[in-house]
Amino acid sequence: VSLIKLTRAGTRESRIEKQAALRQLVAKGVLVEGVQDLYRTLGLEKPDISVLDETFLQQISEMPTKNLAAELLQRLIEDEVKARSRKNVVQAKEFTKKLEEAINKYRNRALTTVQVIEELIQLAKEINEAKPPEGLTDEEFAFYQALVQNESAVRELGHPALIALAHELTDKLRKSATINWQTRKSARAEMIAMIKVLLARHRYPPDAQKEAVDRVVDQAELLADNWAFEHP
Repeated sequence: VSLIKLTRAGTRESRIEKQAALRQLVAKGVLVEGVQDLYRTLGLEKPDISVLDETFLQQISEMPTKNLAAELLQRLIEDEVKARSRKNVVQAKEFTKKLEEAINKYRNRALTTVQVIEELIQLAKEINEAKPPEGLTDEEFAFYQALVQNESAVRELGHPALIALAHELTDKLRKSATINWQTRKSARAEMIAMIKVLLARHRYPPDAQKEAVDRVVDQAELLADNWAFEHP
């Protein structure tokens, strides 16, 4: 009913009506795939499930009220990027930048509503495709993506060696993580020292770039608190 009201000629949606319509659209997207999306319907977090699937994106692109479609896409992508930012430094930075660029161009009228919808749909597809390959967990993939940002490492060490390093980083840092280690100077110093020793053992990065090491440390900080609670 809300959608019909919003799409009538000459109707200007109120904030309350728009919020209601957005909630209904999200619910529709959630229920498209049936029981497997029950977690999201109940408001529970389950990162492996996303409403940004091909069917739902197609439904959004065909909505007659384009400004509402653009706003819905923006909100859904913001939520997904926020979820990624809790695990993956590289993806959070990359997708945040792309989303901000698209929205800024839209607000500055460099993109029409239809064009920004197309850009946002493409971004949603990129986010969906940014998943770990077989053999890597989400955490290992996050470390791997942080490692391959250094071009000299990719060139001189190669992908197999960097994958092995991502495995080792994940394993050793998870075992040594302590609660709130970022705010404890001694624990943080020990963790950073461990990271640097491990990277040096693997000759990473070959060009001795400090930024490359800092990126791995940032990734470890992002995951350390979660890992700390895994200890008995």
